[in-house]
Amino acid sequence: MACPKCGSDVLIEGVRMIDMADYNIPLDLTVRVETNPGAMLFKNAVSDKVEVKVCGGCGFMEMYAQSPQRLLAAARSAAHKTRKKR
Repeated sequence: MACPKCGSDVLIEGVRMIDMADYNIPLDLTVRVETNPGAMLFKNAVSDKVEVKVCGGCGFMEMYAQSPQRLLAAARSAAHKTRKKR
């Protein structure tokens, strides 16, 4: 696979993107979909870690969810619940 920006074939995989939480504790960046976004409590969030690929030539980065199928299922469930409320 080549870098979409510069064409380099030197890609660094498995890079962690870190967010500093309370007390400067490093946490992996995550994405989240709530299956029940309208709820006051119990939003039933589905979270997933972000994987990063970095081009060794130009530094361009691409981010991917580790388990996109879980996020898609959660998003579809949320959309279904939203349609039912209308």
